[in-house]
Amino acid sequence: MIEFIKNSVEYQQFGWNALTIGFVMTVIFTFFQGYGLFAQNRVIWKEKSGESLSTLFFIYMTFYFTNFMFYGLAEGKIGMVFNALLVIMYVPILIGLWKYKTFSLKETYTSLLCVICLFPSYALMNGLYRESFFLALLIGICLFQCMPIYEMWRAKSGGAVSLNYLIMFMITAVGWLIYAIAIHNLMLEIFNPIAILLFGIMLVMYFKYKKQTSP
Repeated sequence: MIEFIKNSVEYQQFGWNALTIGFVMTVIFTFFQGYGLFAQNRVIWKEKSGESLSTLFFIYMTFYFTNFMFYGLAEGKIGMVFNALLVIMYVPILIGLWKYKTFSLKETYTSLLCVICLFPSYALMNGLYRESFFLALLIGICLFQCMPIYEMWRAKSGGAVSLNYLIMFMITAVGWLIYAIAIHNLMLEIFNPIAILLFGIMLVMYFKYKKQTSP
């Protein structure tokens, strides 16, 4: 671990530059996201419900952050590895969804498939096509993020969706977009506006259904 830190890009190029500023912002964004996931997990276990939540989305995000860990290690970037530790926060959420919503056959098979795919994805993250694979994972987030929207629309309710979770991830997406524009990262410049739009839709739906169900 100490050797990894010493060989990391952030350690070797530490100073008043875009890389160091990006590292600090990544740490801040990680805490925002961590709080949002903590809030979502708390709602699931407190209300003993997974209503309006997409199990497939959280399964995919667990798969994504595990791969992001591989990506950060391959790139030698502490910030990415630190952000990827958010995968830990997804575990109790998935356990809560399994306990209170139960997994369908499709969700069970998807979970097993993601576990099996970790082995070839680890190889891809350490190969020549690392950037292309990472881009594919980002596209996957956009596709899977449509599922929570569908779940809320189908239930016509905010259900067990945490408002704090939505707000924290919205703020984070805006922050990542500003940072992406500053460092001219095309992948993040494309991905984050889509994430902002999708989280925005979820926020609108959350307040719409909350108003409809209020006495």
